[in-house]
Amino acid sequence: MSRGLENTVLIVDDDGRVRALMTRLLGQAGFVTREAATGEEALAAAREQKPRLVLLEISLPGLSGYEVLRELRDSFGEGLPVAFVTGVRTDHLDRVAGLLLGADDYLVKPFSPDEFLARVRALLRRSRPGEDRAGLTPRELDVLRLLAQGLAQDEIAEREDGRHPHRAHPRQARCA
Repeated sequence: MSRGLENTVLIVDDDGRVRALMTRLLGQAGFVTREAATGEEALAAAREQKPRLVLLEISLPGLSGYEVLRELRDSFGEGLPVAFVTGVRTDHLDRVAGLLLGADDYLVKPFSPDEFLARVRALLRRSRPGEDRAGLTPRELDVLRLLAQGLAQDEIAEREDGRHPHRAHPRQARCA
């Protein structure tokens, strides 16, 4: 994936540790990130350089994530994907409300790093439908092919163990 500014992911969270985690995960996946700790900072950053995706906490000092979402929709329309990533407002009705208010996705903290990256990639893929599976590693593509062939997770793991006999099976490693 190109590391140009057009691929910037704006991370908006008042918790510096969460911002650092998301920045690290996205950086390892080849994304450029920009951070904001408040709703006001997020809007200023987005107006200065339109991001390709916004990851937005709902509970922020000053403007709430809901208000930031409304402002982003007013300024950039539906073409800018916005996902709530929150540790509050985690009930299913909160998630439904967030999606009805215009969020493209809603991820609850704590999240799995793999699910987080998969959701980011899916949002970006949907926002630019002509792109290929940008940023997926050969291993990730191989796993996707095996899943598409109908293999279960255990079968895929067994195949991987066969390729790497020195590597213990995850279940065996936990029990050892």
